[in-house]
Amino acid sequence: MSKRVKHVHKFDMVAHLWAHKAQDSARNPCGNFYFDGDTIYSYGSHFPIARHVETNRGQAVLFTTRDYSVSTSGHKNVVAGACRHLTVFHVAHVCNSNRAGQFDEYRERFIETAKRYTKARTNKPYILGELRGLVGEANQFAQFFGLRSRLSMPKDTTAMMEECREIERRERERKQRADAKKRREYEARRVEAIAKLDNWANGGAIDHYAFGGYDLPTRLRINGDTLETSHGAEVPLDHAIKAFRVIKRLHDKGQAYERNGHTIHLGQFALDAIDTAGNVRAGCHNVAWPEIARVATLAGVN
Repeated sequence: MSKRVKHVHKFDMVAHLWAHKAQDSARNPCGNFYFDGDTIYSYGSHFPIARHVETNRGQAVLFTTRDYSVSTSGHKNVVAGACRHLTVFHVAHVCNSNRAGQFDEYRERFIETAKRYTKARTNKPYILGELRGLVGEANQFAQFFGLRSRLSMPKDTTAMMEECREIERRERERKQRADAKKRREYEARRVEAIAKLDNWANGGAIDHYAFGGYDLPTRLRINGDTLETSHGAEVPLDHAIKAFRVIKRLHDKGQAYERNGHTIHLGQFALDAIDTAGNVRAGCHNVAWPEIARVATLAGVN
């Protein structure tokens, strides 16, 4: 007894079944995306997306250049992904058998693209690539269907190439200026953020928004019997003092520490590592030895 063929599939699976000619028909659960034989449709037979075709030169796919709606564009994207391993030709009406007329479509698109190239200011290198792609696909289409017509690029593209190189040079310079401006603005904001961080370390109000995104050092301050960090964490000051004595001893000996069976507690937290220079890592905090020593002095234990 033969296995029953399943005809209702998920969205992507319908496209893959069609692309691989795995069965004669299938649809998604909503029924607005389906194929019947060689052709796959969006919302109905009035909008064929793509169609398998065959000549004595092999197999290919005709893929529509038309659009209908946002959801149809989504259907087209899925089909395009499913058949990207196949030879694909882009035409308006995939069920039309007028190959000469379809080749004329390539010619018309080439002319329109050439006009865009003429008018473009900064996009010429990209459009030049489009022109070459159109010529290549059009001539492959003509060969596949046995047409004598061909498209060709202008005989002398030297001026076009030079124009593209000049545009690319100007774009590089523009980007370099823009990047330099961004770096200057970043450094100015970073200087401002460091000043606010210094103000916080000396008892001012905290502004976490001002501290973010500038790769700032972790700062510490004492507030009564609590040690606070610029990341918003708090630990009992007496715990911090005990930890400092361990950190200083390791620093003076040039020894490192990695959290293992012995844990150095800081309130609800614990130190993860101390390097030979006395720099500390505890969760998301990386605290440099000079900052640790500064606060320890304020606490009267350095």
